[in-house]
Amino acid sequence: MTREAIRQLRQWTPEPFWVVSLYLNVDGRQRTRPEYEATLKNLLAEGRGQMENCPGPREVRQALEEDLERIHRYVTQEFRNQGRRGLVLFSCTGRGLWAAMETPLPVRDRIVLAPLPYLRPLEAIVEEYHTFGVAVCDSRRARFFLLHMGELQEYSEMLDEVPSRVREGGWSGYSEARIGRHVEWHVQQHLHRVAAALFEFYKQENFGHLILGGPEEIVAALESALHSYLQKMV
Repeated sequence: MTREAIRQLRQWTPEPFWVVSLYLNVDGRQRTRPEYEATLKNLLAEGRGQMENCPGPREVRQALEEDLERIHRYVTQEFRNQGRRGLVLFSCTGRGLWAAMETPLPVRDRIVLAPLPYLRPLEAIVEEYHTFGVAVCDSRRARFFLLHMGELQEYSEMLDEVPSRVREGGWSGYSEARIGRHVEWHVQQHLHRVAAALFEFYKQENFGHLILGGPEEIVAALESALHSYLQKMV
């Protein structure tokens, strides 16, 4: 569950179909599986009551019924709680939308049938947790991760062709010193590309802290190449 995922849901326009948004407390410290499945049953009944307010044609109501059935099937047959405390589902069969998210905090049980996904409780949870960007880099390769709510998710990876250092004999016609300068230039170009990619990563995910990992001299050079915004986050 990331800000980017929420942003994509916010931009979703399923018209004329409606979206079913379900928030379910699955905290094992507060209730057993049979208990939250019983709560689910009550929420789905409430959702069918909300269908009366849907002004759309018959196909829209039929799609909502399919959404409710799909949510019931997911929770009772497919969902396996791995220690998470909240479950959030969004379904719009008419437009092919299905999103299942788990949260580290319990959520208030609720179901909302509306023209757009109901995101306010989810946004509040995301804002409560600090998000870290993580970059692990060496002289040729860089991997970016997002650390959010205790989960480390790989974001992207980049690899540059950087010549290897040659200790004896050099390359034909090149001195060892010249080879060294050539390799260092390629490494610097690689780090500048990594720094630019990190800034794009930041603009996409808007993390508030940045962790750099790798050989000490590479990390120092990368930090100096970062945008000033990112340097303050390290």
